[in-house]
Amino acid sequence: MIDKKIDNAEKTARKVSPLWADCPFTYSKYFFDGVCDGDEKLYGLYSPVCDCFLLLSSDTEVLELLVYLMFTRIKLMVIRIDSSPNYDPKLISNWCSTNWTWSELGNSRVFEMPSPNNIFYENSGELISCTSSIPDKKLVQLMFFAYYVVEWFKSTPGVFYHKVCELIDFPFSDKFTELKKMEKNCYRLIYTCTDYRDIESQVLDTLVPENFQLC
Repeated sequence: MIDKKIDNAEKTARKVSPLWADCPFTYSKYFFDGVCDGDEKLYGLYSPVCDCFLLLSSDTEVLELLVYLMFTRIKLMVIRIDSSPNYDPKLISNWCSTNWTWSELGNSRVFEMPSPNNIFYENSGELISCTSSIPDKKLVQLMFFAYYVVEWFKSTPGVFYHKVCELIDFPFSDKFTELKKMEKNCYRLIYTCTDYRDIESQVLDTLVPENFQLC
């Protein structure tokens, strides 16, 4: 959990965040701070339509999967932000990422299909404050929920499914196949729903509720 002793600048940034007033979500298992851990690189999931960062993470594999998973809903780009000359973890984190945009994206094409050539941006630029246009809170929450689900499923299948099958008593002869069906259905729900609570409810109600939950 983020340090309780935060300065006035960070308090102000939090208060104008679309997630600030939703304590049940920001203190749920889906939300995370989005700060650098040691020497890790930090990336922002940027939306040209909203002109801001929707979430921050050091896991580029998950961020790339989210770009493809969300491409029919909104265009996203993955930008390295910790190399910015004005980067400061006290000013930008997942508590207030929607308050910031990037200086080097004036020519980005909003409706361009994602491809390996237009997802990752490592070039240095500067963070710019942008509190005038705040994206819909449901969209930001959906990004965090999708991040959580993708991260849960992205582990090496052999090791991951072996561990899960040891912990969960599935009443199926082929547990691997059933888990893959669950993964596909989770992605389908993310792809079509607009509120993460609806997706969560459907997952828990329809995907073997007696034996499976997003842990």
